[in-house]
Amino acid sequence: MDDSLPGVFYFSSHFLFCCSSRKTVLRLVTGSYTAPGISVAWRAGARTPRRRPHLRFLEFPYSSRVARTVMAAAAKHLTPVAVELGGKSPVIFDSLGSPRDRKVAVERIVGAKWVSCAGQACIGVDYVLVEEQFAPVLVCRTRRTAAKLRR
Repeated sequence: MDDSLPGVFYFSSHFLFCCSSRKTVLRLVTGSYTAPGISVAWRAGARTPRRRPHLRFLEFPYSSRVARTVMAAAAKHLTPVAVELGGKSPVIFDSLGSPRDRKVAVERIVGAKWVSCAGQACIGVDYVLVEEQFAPVLVCRTRRTAAKLRR
């Protein structure tokens, strides 16, 4: 994995490894590499490729460009890969609920977009689908809530 990944990735990986009852379940591959996807076939910090990587499953949560290379390298060894490429994260804001519910919803939308992602923009809110009659309410509440963040 790239050395420039957010620290939250390293922390969460370490946490998962420490809490796992089977230490072989998770292997964290870190360190610099010279080509995208090389972490599939290389040991952490190694300068030469492994002949048979001992990975039973690989999860790759980054760019689609690099994911193609990772999947191609994994396919050579029949290693299953799950990719999470971010995509789009919609929120549906509708007329259901009370004004209090809508206020809470806006606070959560703002929090998910600008506060709690800890460097993981792929899990932040990308767009909101809203009934036309509630668009002004959403815009007004979002501006108010976002303004509180600047204080």
